[in-house]
Amino acid sequence: MSIPTISPVNPVAAVFPFTFVICLSLLKEALEDRARYLSDIELNASRCCKYEDGGWKKFEWRDVYVGDIIKVTKEEFFPADLILIGSSFEDGIAFIQTSSLDGEKNLKPRMSFKETQPLVGRGEIMRIVGSMNLGAPDPDLYNATGTISIGGDSKLNIETK
Repeated sequence: MSIPTISPVNPVAAVFPFTFVICLSLLKEALEDRARYLSDIELNASRCCKYEDGGWKKFEWRDVYVGDIIKVTKEEFFPADLILIGSSFEDGIAFIQTSSLDGEKNLKPRMSFKETQPLVGRGEIMRIVGSMNLGAPDPDLYNATGTISIGGDSKLNIETK
């Protein structure tokens, strides 16, 4: 089409629709990126309870870092990957909704480690001294590997699937 002597169509007539569609696609992507950016700003400004200096304090989600201990209450939204170390239920179970990640609105049960559940009493931290090592990020949304060591005790394997 771009060689005028053998093309049955004018090159300008062929290029214009292509350019128009590409420009519309770029505009659509830019608008979606801006909406996502504004949503991230709003979400990062929302508040959470973080354990610091021996007590619970209010922070914005933008001030939460790897290794921080967060308290999530019933029906509270949290925009982060968290590892459940304890629950206010004695059996250590918690139910989460992952609709913002996978579109599923049903509640999914998650269990805390039976070794870490006694460290939390009625939603309050009793004692935690330890470390956590996580593997590299996995493209699978529900997969994580690593270890938790509490107070120098044996290591607990983190394996989700």
